[in-house]
Amino acid sequence: MKTFIRRLSSRGEDAASSLASTTSASSLAESQRNPPHGGGVSGSRVSLGMASKAVDFSAAWSRIHATLDGLTSGEGLPAAEASWLALYTDVYRICTSPPVGGLGGPPAAAGAGIAGSGGGVHRRLYDHLHDFLHQHCDAVVVRLLTAAESHTAFQFLTLYADFYTLYTKGMETGGKLLAYLDRFWITKHHHKKGIDPSQGVMFIAELVPLVWRQRVLRRDISNLLQRAFNAVVADLRACPAPPP
Repeated sequence: MKTFIRRLSSRGEDAASSLASTTSASSLAESQRNPPHGGGVSGSRVSLGMASKAVDFSAAWSRIHATLDGLTSGEGLPAAEASWLALYTDVYRICTSPPVGGLGGPPAAAGAGIAGSGGGVHRRLYDHLHDFLHQHCDAVVVRLLTAAESHTAFQFLTLYADFYTLYTKGMETGGKLLAYLDRFWITKHHHKKGIDPSQGVMFIAELVPLVWRQRVLRRDISNLLQRAFNAVVADLRACPAPPP
């Protein structure tokens, strides 16, 4: 089990290093946050002026989902800058896609996401992100409950810290990838600030920590963390004082 903890901790460090290496790609994406409508960005091989084209949402989300999963689990990240630009283009196409038949695509699955907040592929992206965060945090809970049966108090706290770091740092980069969703759809439908507010809709930087608090820091996990913390403190207090 100690080997498992060291491996997970190492993965966290590797993920942090990988996240740092994406700064240039994120900066490139940021420079394209306001491209000319109907045209590409000067010097770029990928045209972001694609608002009039249909969006293959399933294919685009599959690529986005795989990237978010890699970011939050530390399993791996797109290495090439061109890959990041392609992902950013997926998000841009979704967020600037015109409505099709008044909806912009098939509705989200029944019961998914936030109810009563407009249609379109933009909404589908938000719903899928919402569900992804929930599923990821639920998986973390399962692993924490399993670990509680075999880990020491210190190991359990270390495991929780690793999961939390991967999630927050990963979605910090994921939020940059999804910047157009914040800018277009969420800005309009934000539950407090939007011109067409919808209950439960919030910016990605607000949604990410909220889901963690709601899904991970539930009563049983909070109790386990408190007990583990108390045990570590008790062990430290029991240690003999260093010589003067």
